[in-house]
Amino acid sequence: MKLSAVSMRTAALAALLCAVADSAHAEDTDASPYCRRVSARAQSEAALLWAPRLFVQGLRYPSGFDIGPMTPNGYQLRVGASYSLLDPFKALQLGAAADADCAVYTVQSELEQVLEHSKSRPEERAYTAQAAFLTAHQSAVDTIVQRAQTRLKEHTITLYELNHLLSLADHIERKTAQASGLAARRAADAGEPQSTRSADALGSELVRLRNTHEQKLSAARAYDAWALRVLGGAIPLEKSGVDWFGWVELSYSLGGIARSGAEARYREARRAELESDPHELPALHKRMKEQRAQQVEQAAVELRVIDKRLKYLGATTHELQAAGSQQTYELDAIAIEQMSVEAERVYLTTLIDALEQEGSAQRD
Repeated sequence: MKLSAVSMRTAALAALLCAVADSAHAEDTDASPYCRRVSARAQSEAALLWAPRLFVQGLRYPSGFDIGPMTPNGYQLRVGASYSLLDPFKALQLGAAADADCAVYTVQSELEQVLEHSKSRPEERAYTAQAAFLTAHQSAVDTIVQRAQTRLKEHTITLYELNHLLSLADHIERKTAQASGLAARRAADAGEPQSTRSADALGSELVRLRNTHEQKLSAARAYDAWALRVLGGAIPLEKSGVDWFGWVELSYSLGGIARSGAEARYREARRAELESDPHELPALHKRMKEQRAQQVEQAAVELRVIDKRLKYLGATTHELQAAGSQQTYELDAIAIEQMSVEAERVYLTTLIDALEQEGSAQRD
C-alpha cells in the first residue's frame, strides 16, 4: 500500500473521529454552568488534538548539493498534513477528566448544601421552639400587666413595681421577636438540600471522585512523553510536475520514566491533601462533627444551670404563696421571670435533641 493512500485514510479517519467526538460532547443545557464551562474547555483543547495539522514549507538548498527533487534555482515548496495517532486518545482522556471534574463539582455542591443545612438546622429548630413557647405564654404576661395597672389605680402597687413588671414583660416580647428573627435567619442559611445522602456518604464520594479526576488528568499527561506522527504532502518538481512524500515517526521522551513516578507521588500527595487540608470539605465536615459534640456538651452544662434556676424560682413561689396574697407583685415578677427562664430551657432541650438527631442523620 502506498504511503499516500495511508495518509489519505489517516486524514479521513481523523475527520471521522473528530465528528464523533464533537457529537459525543454536545453541550448539555441542563448541566450546571461550571460543568458546561469545563466541558467546553475540554472540547476546546480536544479540537486541536482530534484534527490533523496542515503545513506549507518553503526551502532553499545550497548549490551543489544533490538532495532530491527541487527547482532549478534551489528553491522547494512543500504542502502537506501531519497527524498524531496518539492525540485522539489524549483527547478522550481530557474529556473523561472534564466529566470527572463535573462529577466532583456536583457532589461538592451537594455536600456544601448538606453541611450548611446541618450547621443551621439545629439552631433554627431551637429558636422556632423558643418563639412558639413565648408566643403561647404572651397572653399570661399581658394578664399580669393588666392586673398590675389595675392595682396601680387602686394604690396597692407602686409606680416602681409597675415599671419593673413592664420591663420584664418588654423583655419577654423582645425575646419572642429575637427568637422568631433568628429562626427565620437560620432557615434562610440552612436552605433545603437537594441531596438525600448523608454528609458522611457525600464526603466519601467526594474523596473518591477527586482521586478519579486526578487519575484522569495523569492519564492524559502520560501521552505527553509519546509521539506517533504520520506526515505526508506534495512537492512540485521541474520535470514530473508533482510528487508526494511522507513518513511515520514514533518517538518517546526518556523523561517519561521519571515523570511516571512523579505523577504517582503527586496523586498520593493530592489524596492526602484532600483528606487533611482544613480548607477542604472533608476536613471541614470532621471539624463540624467535633464542634457539634462540643455544642451538645456546652448546652447540657447550660441546661443544668437553667434547671437549678427554675428549681429556685419554684421554691420561692411556693414560699410566697404560703405567705399570703399580699405578695402578689413578687409572684407576678417571678412568674414572668420563670417564663423567660423556661423559654431558655425549651431552646436548650430542643437544640440538644436537634444536634443529636443531625449527627445521627449525617452518619452512613
